[in-house]
Amino acid sequence: MPEADAACTTAADDPSASRRAALERLARLLRRQGLTVHTAHWHLTATRDGSPTVEVWCHTRADDGGRLWFTHAGGTPISPATHPAITAAAVHRIVKRPHPN
Repeated sequence: MPEADAACTTAADDPSASRRAALERLARLLRRQGLTVHTAHWHLTATRDGSPTVEVWCHTRADDGGRLWFTHAGGTPISPATHPAITAAAVHRIVKRPHPN
């Protein structure tokens, strides 16, 4: 995905714009999977009727040369922002889990 690589490799030029672009790409993938997605400044939430809500953040990682990464709300890395399909699959797995009533 050359477009993703160009926009998400580092956040050096405009961190806010790069993060927003990465989150919007992820949001599009999640919406195509039928999830309800809300984006905010540097994070998004995704859910599906009665399922758990998943929060995903986009941060730079100093230990990876400042590249953008998607993380869980607590900061646990999911995937580089250049690979939004990996994060979309992880979110989808969480949302699909049976939810106790």
